[in-house]
Amino acid sequence: MKAANLHFRLKITTPAPTHRLGPVRVAESRYEAGVMIGVVLVMGALFALPLMRPCNAWCETRLHRVCPLILIFNFLLLAYTLNALYYVDFNTCFFSAVRIVSVAIGASEQMLVGAGVIVGAFVLWKFKDRIFEFMGVEHGAHLVGDFRDWATCWSMKRFHPVEIFILKAEDLPAASIASKNSVFCEVALGYNVQMRTRVHNSAGQTCVFKESIQVNFDPYDTETRLNLVLKNQGTLGSDVICQVQLGAQQVQQLEV
Repeated sequence: MKAANLHFRLKITTPAPTHRLGPVRVAESRYEAGVMIGVVLVMGALFALPLMRPCNAWCETRLHRVCPLILIFNFLLLAYTLNALYYVDFNTCFFSAVRIVSVAIGASEQMLVGAGVIVGAFVLWKFKDRIFEFMGVEHGAHLVGDFRDWATCWSMKRFHPVEIFILKAEDLPAASIASKNSVFCEVALGYNVQMRTRVHNSAGQTCVFKESIQVNFDPYDTETRLNLVLKNQGTLGSDVICQVQLGAQQVQQLEV
């Protein structure tokens, strides 16, 4: 008996209303939703019409008249559409618009957060040297490295030791009028710690060093320069007398 009642109820169930679009039938609710979306697109196109060619030339000086007319027409079009549709009403449109705005705000927030992270990382990378200097870290850029270091997993196989012999310096200009030059040489190359020779007190314009310094050299690093700086040791600090820079190819040519 219960099965017969269930079968009877299923037989008299009313099907959902449909709408014929050519050879295809679609649900009436979906059809009305599509009509509403089309009306909204038409309203947006009408608002953008005064800003598009060739209408912008004619509407440029008449926007105070054209815009109110478009607003009134869009309002009447929306009211007529909502009155003609059965499944779509003002509440449905309002809450759908609220959901769309919420999704847009959420996506915009995520996009802005991602852009902020990217910009922050770029700023940190751009000013990493100054940040390390402010923190009191010497040669802070060496802690971060460059693309070559990350690509080779910080391997030291590309380096080989080079011994620099500093024998003699001649015709040095005077760093101070009151005293003779107290000369020492400072050597800097890439990741190597800056190294200095001993100070030759009152050496004057000619200084005999006869010293050697060993550094690690990367022949494939074309951007790093070998800096040889002659300085005068003063009472409160040091002054540069002269300096020379050598590239990777020049260092290779000088190797024995």
